[in-house]
Amino acid sequence: MKVIFKIISAILVSINLVGCWGAREPSQISIVTALGIDKEDDRYLVTVQILNPGEIALNKNSVGTPVTTYRMEGKTIEEAVRRLSLEIPRNIFLGHLRLLVFGEDLAREGVGKTLDYLLRNTEIRSDFYITVVKGEKATEALNILTPLERIPANKIFFSLEVSEKIWAATATIKLFEFIESLEKDGAEPILTSIFVHGKSDIGMNINNIENVDVPTNIQVGPIAAFKGDKLVGWLNDSQSTLINILLGDSKGFLIIVPWVDPNEFVNLSAEKLSRKIIVEEVMGKPKIKVNIKIKASITEAMGIIPIDKPTTVTQIEKKTEEYLKLRFSKSTSEIQTQFQTDIFGFGEVIKNERFDLWKNISKDWNEKFPTLPVEYDIDVEVTGTGTTTKSLKPSH
Repeated sequence: MKVIFKIISAILVSINLVGCWGAREPSQISIVTALGIDKEDDRYLVTVQILNPGEIALNKNSVGTPVTTYRMEGKTIEEAVRRLSLEIPRNIFLGHLRLLVFGEDLAREGVGKTLDYLLRNTEIRSDFYITVVKGEKATEALNILTPLERIPANKIFFSLEVSEKIWAATATIKLFEFIESLEKDGAEPILTSIFVHGKSDIGMNINNIENVDVPTNIQVGPIAAFKGDKLVGWLNDSQSTLINILLGDSKGFLIIVPWVDPNEFVNLSAEKLSRKIIVEEVMGKPKIKVNIKIKASITEAMGIIPIDKPTTVTQIEKKTEEYLKLRFSKSTSEIQTQFQTDIFGFGEVIKNERFDLWKNISKDWNEKFPTLPVEYDIDVEVTGTGTTTKSLKPSH
């Protein structure tokens, strides 16, 4: 029986080993952590950020860089990637891609054609984030060495994840999410922006991460608005926050409410937020009404604000409701007039809720969207004041 058991075990192990057929050893491949795509005239400029495994394994006193960037031009993305073999002595492996970066020029021209290569490549997973570099080419952004995280692609990847949770103006978008938004009827896509904070030429030097005060870094920015596959502009923090709230992502929503004195503020952190978008009909045309309910706690009071009084808490709630209504209405109007692209997804809501109305306006939605009436109804409830109910009296 022992002999039979050993034979069966050997067969099972052999079967499992068959699954590794065609696998490549780490020493045979160049692992790409970030892919940048730019446009140079009528050709694509592809930049790859490749791990230096030897430097990663060595201690922090190593004089080498943890990554190396290579770039190559081609008529197509595939040609550029293949031509990289002229410089890179190993097969390029995209299976561990963490970041796809579009340069601003390419994004304004349109990114749709570049997505075909990413979709057809069986090696690429879809769990990487897509970003647009504001004011720079992707190749310049991928040259920046970053502190804290030795691998720059990881730094940006984790910054996106952290900022999305604690700062409502940022978002994380993956490949299939972006493609899905491109194919929606009555909604336009968005992407997160990044930008180089400092001088690019300094950021690519190893000395950049040897200073306490880092001269150049990569910073996560607000939302990039698209119309179809083309970038049309950059939202500010207030506009970006509203978009994330309406799209269902309200993480990290901090509300800074002006008080009586111009130098006095109350900070509220939204603990729970719900929104409902309602389609109404006015004289045969759609009108959007957005109901938002927020439960929040007071995290900071700048000034002499008697939070210990129940009437003050009620006053804070009312002021917050009025402030947010004005802020959201202003941001909505700005997006409608400046960008004229329905990144809110209001058209999709109309289509789902009132298809009879959508049939009449769908063909001309791009022209009708900028004048779509949108009304906000805000309900705020303060559920906590922190560990103290009194504001510290400032010294004179």
